[in-house]
Amino acid sequence: NEVYAAFNVDLAEFPSDDEMSMLAFDACLERFENFVGNSYEDSELDILTLYPSKESWGLQNDREVVCALYDMNTNKLTGSARNSGL
Repeated sequence: NEVYAAFNVDLAEFPSDDEMSMLAFDACLERFENFVGNSYEDSELDILTLYPSKESWGLQNDREVVCALYDMNTNKLTGSARNSGL
């Protein structure tokens, strides 16, 4: 996996778990093509998101979303996928 973006969610309150998951994926998707150099639909790569849980949001003030890439065929990535067109 390669982390290609990380950012904080700018919301006053924690949304539902499903809404947080969709928000994280959509925001990572927006950043995907600019990093990889290929559209998500045409890429060999998929997106993995890490995002706050309701518990970490409340107890640790966690607002960070992390976007990572991985090969859908479970091939090991070597080097960076930045501008790779994969």
